[in-house]
Amino acid sequence: MDYSYDPCKDINSIDFDNPKDLKKVLSRDKHTRIEGICTEAVFLDDLVNESFDEYSTGWWFPMKNHRYNVVKILTNIESITDLDKKILSHFIDRNISPYIVSFDKIEKVFHFLKVNKKLLNDFESHWDEMKDTYPRTTITPPIPSSTYRSNERLEKAVNILESLGLLQRSAVERVLANCWIKTKGLWDIDTFVILDNQLIGLEVKQKYPTRRGTFG
Repeated sequence: MDYSYDPCKDINSIDFDNPKDLKKVLSRDKHTRIEGICTEAVFLDDLVNESFDEYSTGWWFPMKNHRYNVVKILTNIESITDLDKKILSHFIDRNISPYIVSFDKIEKVFHFLKVNKKLLNDFESHWDEMKDTYPRTTITPPIPSSTYRSNERLEKAVNILESLGLLQRSAVERVLANCWIKTKGLWDIDTFVILDNQLIGLEVKQKYPTRRGTFG
């Protein structure tokens, strides 16, 4: 893999429908980062998918003005689900206005919309007229040196993501994290489920082997 490749500079040349380009995007990060994404994906596929009829991923919480905002990330605006809308409504009911962020793979930009209860009921019909363009960061994270790369481990993780059909979504999220997000205060929830009418977040920790050999 080309460890000098920077998708932030070459965003306009990326074909987000081409697996080879998507793998190049993922090669920008340390192998442990991609292993973490892979571990989350396997956790969802093996355990969550078997235990719950529905689950929702792509929830990020960037910090702004010393408080966390709720952001739902979509690969495209049509991929939003009824469960996503229930979760958005959950936050709105608690006086937290969440944001929807969606990627346009043709224009190579992210758009966003702050959602309230009125918009949530029919936001698809208002998306085109009300969406704003998400501004890019002017300071991107440095490209990790080869010291922090394992070609074998990176390729293995990327191939698993491809087998699960998550190559495009993973690449889009890494582009957002590396090339668009400005805040240093950023965390995400691996997945949300609703159990007995209660919203529950599920997390996987130690997503890759530590120096002591612990994992999972």
